Amino acid sequence: MSGMDEALAPESFSVRPAAPRRPQNEPKAVEDSEERSLAHLTQQPGWQIYARMTRQDVLDLRTLKDVDLKGKSAAEVGEMYLIANEAAARIEARFNHIEQIAESLQEQGEE
Repeated sequence: MSGMDEALAPESFSVRPAAPRRPQNEPKAVEDSEERSLAHLTQQPGWQIYARMTRQDVLDLRTLKDVDLKGKSAAEVGEMYLIANEAAARIEARFNHIEQIAESLQEQGEE
């Protein structure tokens, strides 16, 4: 390609086959020691407290709770919402990942 304004030719895209999916009820093997360490956090006495607090934080982020929106334009509010929603999604994904690892270890009988 000679210029930045040229479109990409369709042959420049590579199509990769989708990774095979495992059935929903089939546990994924947990092999990574770091993931095992994270999963074991769920067995600690404070995990339920942390889980409750994290879920509330995610909800607060998604609803922009306690955020002063006075004088903000619709564009500013929209931008704040997008950023807060992305942060909430990342926190929730990490949290859910840890719980899924713990469930997998339980199913493997390795609590």
